[in-house]
Amino acid sequence: MNIEVLIERYLGGERNFKNVNLPVDDVDNLLVIINKLENQQQRNFPKELFKLIYKNNTIKDIILSDVDFTGSKIIGAEFHKVTINKVNFSKSNLSYSTFQSCSFVNSFFNEINLVKTSFYNVNLSEIDLSNAILRQSSLAKVNSTKLNLSGANLSETYIHQCILKDTDFSGADLTGAELWGVKLENSNLKNSNFSKARLENCSLSGADLCGANFEEASLMAPESLNILNSFGFDIQQMFGTNLTGAYYNLDTKFPNNFNPKALGMIYKE
Repeated sequence: MNIEVLIERYLGGERNFKNVNLPVDDVDNLLVIINKLENQQQRNFPKELFKLIYKNNTIKDIILSDVDFTGSKIIGAEFHKVTINKVNFSKSNLSYSTFQSCSFVNSFFNEINLVKTSFYNVNLSEIDLSNAILRQSSLAKVNSTKLNLSGANLSETYIHQCILKDTDFSGADLTGAELWGVKLENSNLKNSNFSKARLENCSLSGADLCGANFEEASLMAPESLNILNSFGFDIQQMFGTNLTGAYYNLDTKFPNNFNPKALGMIYKE
């Protein structure tokens, strides 16, 4: 089935697309071959390669409602200005896809494969992405509250200028992730892994970091900017991470020489 047939069937009233494959039948073997090549060459294939392979796989200016895509493979798709309402993508493979200017309502993405997928200018409020695989993905200008990312793999992701308040990151893996201008106020980061992550101009105020791992993470403003402190600028507030009111405990792991109390963090038994 190609994307044109899928849309035609959808507009004709069909809503059950479980295990549908787009746009090639042998996608599993293709991914295995690419994975082997990546391991042999010790580098990642650019996303543009997949855009060429799946160049006709575009869904735009449509309302997808009450659709079941459970277990489907829609790799490399581009969703542009799509309203996704009551859609079930659980356990699907949408890796290398792009979601731009889309809205999500009462939809499910748990246990989904979203490797190297881009989200730009979307609202993910109250969406279930628990245990999703978002490794090496990109989130930019994402606005959400009560997003569920518990247990998700967000390693090496780029998260820029996002509002992710009251988000559940419990048990999530953000190893090596890069966060810039991200608001995580009052979020649940219990037992999450931020080791080797870089956080700049972020706010974790009121977040629960109990049991979280920040070993080798960058949470402070760059030392090269310390000279600006003498001019009255608060460099940590401008370029570092705001941890005022964030909670930690004995199981929280910080970088070497890190003083949580000096940054206004609150110890929690």
